[in-house]
Amino acid sequence: MTSASFDPTGSHVAREIFGHLPDGAPVEKVTLRGAGGFEVAIITFGAAVQALRVPDRKGRCADIVLGYDDLAPYLAGRRFFGATIGRYANRIAGGRFELDGRRIELPPNDGPNSLHGGPHGFDRQLWRVEGVDDGPTPSVTLCHASPDGEGGFPGALNACVTYALAGDRAFSITFEAVTDHPTIVNLTHHGFFNLAGVESGRERDNARLASVRRTWIRPPLKSATYSTPRRSSSAISETVPRTGTAVPKVAA
Repeated sequence: MTSASFDPTGSHVAREIFGHLPDGAPVEKVTLRGAGGFEVAIITFGAAVQALRVPDRKGRCADIVLGYDDLAPYLAGRRFFGATIGRYANRIAGGRFELDGRRIELPPNDGPNSLHGGPHGFDRQLWRVEGVDDGPTPSVTLCHASPDGEGGFPGALNACVTYALAGDRAFSITFEAVTDHPTIVNLTHHGFFNLAGVESGRERDNARLASVRRTWIRPPLKSATYSTPRRSSSAISETVPRTGTAVPKVAA
């Protein structure tokens, strides 16, 4: 696929329907276009990065993130490709934590643990497009209103993620979350990258690949903050949240 040339006076944002959920709800794809063929495509299912095309030192563009070309595989399996993870990224040991003297139980989905928000985390939700900036630094903001008790977590939570491009190389992801009740929140982006381009290594697509996988287990929490205002065959590693307290490593 060849990207259109960058026109500083033209539109930097394209919107289209990517597919439909089983209930008929449309899933949208929003593409942000920068200079030199640099562009990112985001889908509203899971607020996920579906493609990220970047130019190399010779100006040749390639998609460097794993994702699917249509909606069906996203619905069929939970691979977390490019997704926004919440309410709580990574594992909560034992599927439980304490908050203000109250013990909170969460549905386990990784043995006894709660992983990436539980069985129906933010990566399985249809996010809404809250705002689009079609200027020289194009961006899109997607939000999800998580009701009190969703996934077992206390408090209603409004979570937003903003994706933005700048120039021909800079790509930023900004998370925000506001709650109406004491709760815990730990949002992250779950991208998998193949910097050689997702088309490379395609001859091994049918092989069983060894994946580098590290597991971080967080002990049951004792306290929490009120709120915080396709296609590749190479080995991969799991994205690790960079916020919060240190998490002890446990061998997989």
